[in-house]
Amino acid sequence: MDIDRFGSKSGKVVKFSEKNYEKTLQASESEAIEFFSERIWPKDECDELMNCNVSAIFSRRNGLLLSVANEVMSLDQLIESFWRLEGFAELFEYLYAYQESQGYGTGFGLGHYTPDESHPLMWEGRSQVGKWAAATRNAVDVHYIRDVFDYNAFSEEKLNALPVQKQNALESVMDRFGERQLQNGWNVWRVTDADQQDARKELIASDVLAAFVS
Repeated sequence: MDIDRFGSKSGKVVKFSEKNYEKTLQASESEAIEFFSERIWPKDECDELMNCNVSAIFSRRNGLLLSVANEVMSLDQLIESFWRLEGFAELFEYLYAYQESQGYGTGFGLGHYTPDESHPLMWEGRSQVGKWAAATRNAVDVHYIRDVFDYNAFSEEKLNALPVQKQNALESVMDRFGERQLQNGWNVWRVTDADQQDARKELIASDVLAAFVS
């Protein structure tokens, strides 16, 4: 898919052109770089940030968010695209991937609570989003992982940055639940269903998950 729109220095989503994008980069001190594929619905019918099938958003606070609708690319294809670019993974230390509704999943990935039909205003899990956002805002996320997702990957730097007790707890849980393997020097951990729930319970008790800090 082609880049159709991008986030301008004013905070609005505008039509993409390389010339306008370069001007924005030169003139802006924005914390985020945002790219979006073509609109799905007419303009002003929904938030422009979510009016697409593919988006890529980078910010100093949240890192890189890649969001793709399932009818365009499967989760496994999205994950594979991350590893396919030579040297790209070296820019990061922590990776997780999950499936969600496009609108909510994008907000969740950025640490914003975004209600939708599956996650209404009073959804009980909304506090998990805010807790992770608070951890990144206060620069204590280095001492945690966010949550237990279907796909989790940790560089050696990320694991070694955890306090020793938390690193040991995480290593133990990865060895006992789901499937753990080494890929390009990263610890890749896939865990779903009952194993995911049991792993989450243990890591909450060990204060490893920022989304569940009491």
